[in-house]
Amino acid sequence: MGPKFLRHAKLSALALVLPLVLAGCDSQGTAERAGEKINAAAEKAANTLNEAAGKLEDSAGKLEAAQDKAGEKLEAVTDKAADQLGQAGDRAAAELEKAGEKAGVSVGATIQDLRKQAEEVLDKPQEDKQ
Repeated sequence: MGPKFLRHAKLSALALVLPLVLAGCDSQGTAERAGEKINAAAEKAANTLNEAAGKLEDSAGKLEAAQDKAGEKLEAVTDKAADQLGQAGDRAAAELEKAGEKAGVSVGATIQDLRKQAEEVLDKPQEDKQ
């Protein structure tokens, strides 16, 4: 076995193995196809989650805007009700004053008279006991 034989053996082995190596590069194995399917599924899931997150952010923004608008409306209605209540109180006080003038007494004097009378009534039982 000389150098020629080894050279021919190496070439023969290369000739036999080379087609197998090249064929192996072109065809995908089961594990490689499964890995690609897993990668594709993971990418699809990530895209779906990103879309859902975007929709959730949009919904949260819309909800916040609706809350702000509702708060502004509630504040406006509350302010209007407070103004109307104040005006009604002013009108009632004016009407009471007019009624007192027609009766010939001022409301303030009537209240003072009532207090005096109440004090006199409360003081009488004490005088009777003495």
